[in-house]
Amino acid sequence: MSTVEVSPWNVTTITTQTTTVVKTGSGILGKVLIPTAVASATIKIYDGPAASGRVLLDTMAFTASPPVVPTVLDLNLFFGINLTVVTAGATMSVGIAFI
Repeated sequence: MSTVEVSPWNVTTITTQTTTVVKTGSGILGKVLIPTAVASATIKIYDGPAASGRVLLDTMAFTASPPVVPTVLDLNLFFGINLTVVTAGATMSVGIAFI
């Protein structure tokens, strides 16, 4: 018999410039995954509503010469109200791993 390990993390991928409530209620923001950074793109993450919630990840902006390798941020931050991600500036794929 073989053993299969199942990850407890949920992953949501955001591919537009938008405000996204990824999870309502409390949880843990595990990782932010950026497969390919795009110049002028920004990401900001809140616990609660955008612009008035507690900032979990302050504005992360990418330059005109973004890295060509994937970017992974290990955060493991608790949120109590909801997990809100704001993407702006340019369209870029962003993966959010959470429980």
